[in-house]
Amino acid sequence: MHTSEIRVIVYSFVGLIVFGTFLLLMPFSHHGHLSLIDALFTSTSAVCVTGLIVKDTPVDFTIFGQMVIIVLIQIGGLGYMTAVTFLAVMRRQKLGHRDRLILKESLNYPGMDGLVRFLKVVFASIFLIELIGMVVLTLRFWMDMSFLKAVWFGTFHAISAFNNAGFSLFSDNLMHYKTDLVINIMIPILIILGGIGYIMNPFFKTSKSSFLIPPFYDTNGNSFAPLGSKLFIA
Repeated sequence: MHTSEIRVIVYSFVGLIVFGTFLLLMPFSHHGHLSLIDALFTSTSAVCVTGLIVKDTPVDFTIFGQMVIIVLIQIGGLGYMTAVTFLAVMRRQKLGHRDRLILKESLNYPGMDGLVRFLKVVFASIFLIELIGMVVLTLRFWMDMSFLKAVWFGTFHAISAFNNAGFSLFSDNLMHYKTDLVINIMIPILIILGGIGYIMNPFFKTSKSSFLIPPFYDTNGNSFAPLGSKLFIA
């Protein structure tokens, strides 16, 4: 990868973090006082999906602020350049060679052949997985809150879990549901599917991507996660 492509990817993430910080600082994004450093930290954590917070998401941020956070999580999890390129593809704009190089590195795709098709498969699969997670979580949360609130909570937690972001709309995260079967099955499934990567995930398979999985990645992803679950259950 050339230095110019690396710079584009780095600058895009920095720009997204700065823009997210600006939006979170808006008066309609938060309750009470929000310092610049807290807004910057929250934006950085969301874009880089670290799961670290210095503010209570459901208490200190408005619905708009929460929307900003979840959008930052989604774009950060996908990769800014990946998301922008997908929008360009959907608008039927032709991708130049440099655009394809950046996209290839963002997706960790080994070649140029089938790159755009793979991008479409990735986005369609992500939408489907998160939609299923959202529906399941919404139906569960609906038992404890109004339907519209449950839809928002289901959507937020499905996206947050798939991107392994760690953000929650509950002040105690999901501790209230620590013995709930639905939550304890759906959330880990979303985390695992989002965490094992585009190339390894069977939802993202195309006819030209089946050879891309290094054996040790497959072993780690498919053996360690179930093993850890068994140890916790034990």
